[in-house]
Amino acid sequence: MKYKLLTLFLLLVPCLVGAESEVFKLNGKPVPAIVAKVNGVTLSSTQLEGEFIAFRMRSQHQGKQIKPSEELLIAREVLKAEIMKEIITQKAKSLNIKITPDQIDLQIQGVEDKFPSHTAFITALAFQRMNIKALKKKLKALFWKTN
Repeated sequence: MKYKLLTLFLLLVPCLVGAESEVFKLNGKPVPAIVAKVNGVTLSSTQLEGEFIAFRMRSQHQGKQIKPSEELLIAREVLKAEIMKEIITQKAKSLNIKITPDQIDLQIQGVEDKFPSHTAFITALAFQRMNIKALKKKLKALFWKTN
């Protein structure tokens, strides 16, 4: 039990203190800090890295490994998806679409309920380099996409 708590603590500490790990690289080359601008809104390599890691985790869960030669192509597609999400978010804002905090909290609770415990949920977020605040932002963008 002590080792599980220690492992969890070590996984969460970088997220809690906002520490950045080494620079995100694709095919051994560093990715610029800003990977795109959408109507003045910047998309960071941190966002791209988080989505790329999530994609990799989903692939591994399905028994598929991403080859190094595929990383750049996948990263480009992930970036395109992030750009589309930002465009949709901006359009939703321009149309004055509102998402209440209660709706977001309800969705987060629905996601958390799929995990065996709150700790497992937080750990899964940490593996994707996310926290509750980032998840709320992501869900808000997703809600705008589906409305």
